[in-house]
Amino acid sequence: MGHLTIQLRPWGVVLAAGILLASCSSAPLLAAPAAGKGHTVHVEVLAQAADGSPMGYLKAKDFVATAQGATLPLAVVRPVLSDKPPTGRTIPTRMLVVVTSPAGDSVQSFKELLSALVPVWQRGWKVAIAKSDDHVTDYALNAAQLQQMWAAPAKSDTSAKEAVGNLGDFMGRRIVMVLAGNQKASTPAPDWLRPLADKEMAQVFVVDGGQPVGVPEMLSGPLSGGYLPPVPAPPTCYGSRCRGIGRTSSPGSEVNVHRAVRDAIHLALGYYDIRVSYPSADPIPTDAMLSLQIKGPSAFQVTAQAYGKSGVPELQITRR
Repeated sequence: MGHLTIQLRPWGVVLAAGILLASCSSAPLLAAPAAGKGHTVHVEVLAQAADGSPMGYLKAKDFVATAQGATLPLAVVRPVLSDKPPTGRTIPTRMLVVVTSPAGDSVQSFKELLSALVPVWQRGWKVAIAKSDDHVTDYALNAAQLQQMWAAPAKSDTSAKEAVGNLGDFMGRRIVMVLAGNQKASTPAPDWLRPLADKEMAQVFVVDGGQPVGVPEMLSGPLSGGYLPPVPAPPTCYGSRCRGIGRTSSPGSEVNVHRAVRDAIHLALGYYDIRVSYPSADPIPTDAMLSLQIKGPSAFQVTAQAYGKSGVPELQITRR
């Protein structure tokens, strides 16, 4: 399953290895539209400012979807953004906790994790744990369920790698939290985890005690005979691994699991489900194009992925 990550600058220029278009494969929808009334294409969008902070202020009027020259109606749905019960439709969230060392499987570590997870249950998140022995639990709806699953013998052969890959089939926000240890003793995430999480459009948080890092470099380059003004370099990471300029720890490096959960909750501000309504119930041709224009600041970055039950168009994203 493919997704598109771009950095948007003034003049609607896309800076992402020269890539403007991305083909996205089909995935299950949250709900099928009413019979005889066309169908819906979902575009999952993670919008961040140049420093990696979430852009949580976008409204439906800030998105314009067009296909074959016609403007299509759309609706915008968000995750649960507070601890109050939601009043409308929301985007579900799944978080997979990956433990990389046996120490992370201890009773004390699990108790700390349960304490940190208190605010996610009231937001409707589902959480699973991939233990260091590759035992992966089912997704739990509350602390009691997770505790029971954590203590029970393994019931499936699903590995941590397969569990990360399976996130791509979930229609909603996806999070991978790696419990790697602390500055004194940590076990790095496996090499496959970040690329696979990126592929499945999952935000990654690594709890390793926080690792020192310098100030990011600046980016400038040629553009149509001129040069872009210096702007913060696009993060060399996706989503939650981008923490902004001047931070004292490396991208995605979290001091503890409590801070990681708070960051994961905060970054939900930049997540949007753009539900684009197609008037025809006919399947979307494989060479069809869906253009999504987003109104934002002079420089920001977007990661997007499209889903559809009746075909998925190629996705083009530009700045309004």
